[in-house]
Amino acid sequence: MDNQFKIHLGTEIQYLQGVGPKRGKFLNSIGIHHVGDLLRNFPRKYLDRTNIKSINQIKINEKVVIIGTIESFGVIRLKKGK
Repeated sequence: MDNQFKIHLGTEIQYLQGVGPKRGKFLNSIGIHHVGDLLRNFPRKYLDRTNIKSINQIKINEKVVIIGTIESFGVIRLKKGK
C-alpha cells in the first residue's frame, strides 16, 4: 500500500503543496475551499502578457505590458497642504 499523501477533489486547499495556511485563508475568502473548487475556478479576465511594447509605442487607454528598469527611487517631502 502506498503511504504517500493523496490529493482528492475534497482535500482542503491549504494541504495542497505550496499553499499553506496563510494562502489557504486567502483562497477561502474568495470561495476556494477544496481542490475541486480550484479546478472549477475560472479567472474573470485574462491579460495578454505577450504584447510587450516600449513606452513610446503605447496609445491612450491601451492595455499593454511594459518592461523597464528602476534606476533610482526615494521619498520627496512636500510642504504641508501640497
